[in-house]
Amino acid sequence: MGYAKVAWVQICRPIDEGGLGIPDIAALNRTLMCRHLCELIIDPSSIWVKWVLQYRLRNKSLWTVNVTIGTWSWRKIGRLRMHLSQLLGYKVGNENTFLLWHDVWLAKGPLLHHFPRGPLFTGLPIDSLLKAVIQSRDWYWLATRRHIAEVLDYSGTLPPLHQGEDKVLWRNTIGKFSMQDTDRIFKPPAPKVASSALLRGKFKTPRCSFILWLSILGRLTTMDKPWMQGTCKECILCEDQQLETHDHLFFSMPIFYSMPAYSKKGG
Repeated sequence: MGYAKVAWVQICRPIDEGGLGIPDIAALNRTLMCRHLCELIIDPSSIWVKWVLQYRLRNKSLWTVNVTIGTWSWRKIGRLRMHLSQLLGYKVGNENTFLLWHDVWLAKGPLLHHFPRGPLFTGLPIDSLLKAVIQSRDWYWLATRRHIAEVLDYSGTLPPLHQGEDKVLWRNTIGKFSMQDTDRIFKPPAPKVASSALLRGKFKTPRCSFILWLSILGRLTTMDKPWMQGTCKECILCEDQQLETHDHLFFSMPIFYSMPAYSKKGG
């Protein structure tokens, strides 16, 4: 009919969540691009990472570098930075290697994104380390301008300090990159549906399961749909001219109750 009965996002959801479990290639591609970002942050030993650090970043931070220029693939990867930051945790140690304005040691994102003129107002250089504002395990801002109050209000409490080196950790149970966890950033889990058991099983006919799935969602091409213009709206199997809807076809059509199977069950 020229209309999409079900959105592609719904189709690609797992069967338990009301979809068909078809892989979403676009979402898979985003997840794999996040894997490249993971290598830039945690595994700087590969040749590709070394090339990016030298020719793309050029001593700039991954989190604040301008990604509107460069190749198509580099721009696509750069736009996923803030999505990936949801899975990363910065463990502040005593090595003081994290950048104050650029790194995402705050879950809200880099300070430079929210305070572009922060280095000017605070007197702290744009390449300052986080240790510049920490003393005795508490904030220690040398400047006394009114803008410091805004920065402190945004920063909140100081993240817990740990003995040892600074680390970037994954906020999941396995402690490393997971395609499943990363995929959930772009596709948050939906509520489980009770009808998923009707679509599972090796003896299910795919065609019948697909029609059943459409009927569960109420997306069969029944005559009550808005796009069915210029057609007869009544059910052709009934004599009382009832509107053809999903409820009528599956639950209230009189002809079904006159069939032998229903007659025996009723008797």
